[in-house]
Amino acid sequence: MIQKLTFDQIEQIADSIKTYNNVVVIETDTVMGVVSSQPEAIYEIKQRPTEKKLIYFVHDIDQVPDLTPSEKKVISKYWPGALTVIKGGVSYRVPNHKNLLRLIDITGPLYSSSANISGQNPIKNSLEAENVFSKYDNGLTIVKGKQLGSQPSTVINLDTYTVVRQGKYDGKKIIYQISKGIKQKIYIASDHAGYEMKKAIISTLKNKYEFKDLGPKSTKPIDYPLYAFKVGEKVKTDSKSIGVLICGTGFGMCIAANKVKGIRAVTITDPKIAAMARLHNNCNVITLSARFNTLDNNIKIINNFMDVSFDAKDPANERHIRRLKLISDKENKC
Repeated sequence: MIQKLTFDQIEQIADSIKTYNNVVVIETDTVMGVVSSQPEAIYEIKQRPTEKKLIYFVHDIDQVPDLTPSEKKVISKYWPGALTVIKGGVSYRVPNHKNLLRLIDITGPLYSSSANISGQNPIKNSLEAENVFSKYDNGLTIVKGKQLGSQPSTVINLDTYTVVRQGKYDGKKIIYQISKGIKQKIYIASDHAGYEMKKAIISTLKNKYEFKDLGPKSTKPIDYPLYAFKVGEKVKTDSKSIGVLICGTGFGMCIAANKVKGIRAVTITDPKIAAMARLHNNCNVITLSARFNTLDNNIKIINNFMDVSFDAKDPANERHIRRLKLISDKENKC
């Protein structure tokens, strides 16, 4: 039997989620939605393909990890509200609905989607929900409510600085506000094996970073050390920039770049460890594999690396500073 509640019974709504793992049909600040702590339950009730991601409702912006200061400042102007941001492959939103935020405060963040069978129009109110989801007599709670907005949330991807869906807000304007004047500069180059990967990376991330492409301009075979040296020299003189080099494995570019005094280059193949190269080793050049890694992974590596910085004034970094000085002292003696 479908459980029917009102927002006056907020504790019971929360209990249906926390104790019984129910899917809850609920009023949001946009269209009627479904929420649950169990994403698979939403996919089942909506008959939604699992490759289509859900939105993660959070209570406040501090529950979204790894936002840059600029991203946090701009997004705070729109939250709570009809803006969904993708960060690290996860879609986040803080709904502008007092009772829904009360619920999330009790349950913790919740997976969400529009209240409908996948491919059909969203339902308008809780009465309609009873008919649409009538066969789900177990594991379903319907909270009395109605559609409050006619537009879905705007969706922007902070991994690529692109607009995924225009909704209530102008996504291009939001991305412009975030990126205005704060684009980090990347000197990028490749060999012939990495040429296509280089082009794809620039195309994907051009809205997020300022790329300076140092070549080559085709897949014609070239000597990769020459391009590694080019990037290394640029990064050496432009201390606020970062270098990205791509070849078949990433190894040759790494060896060559490290011959430029002051360059700390590292080959990264796993996005999970990308940040550590900067946080612990203050690396200023990363090298990537075109043959043994995917575009998606290389994009994540760049983003994870660029999203952090080395703080030489942080006492916690004393050991890293000491070790880096040992390296530079040895380099200066050679």
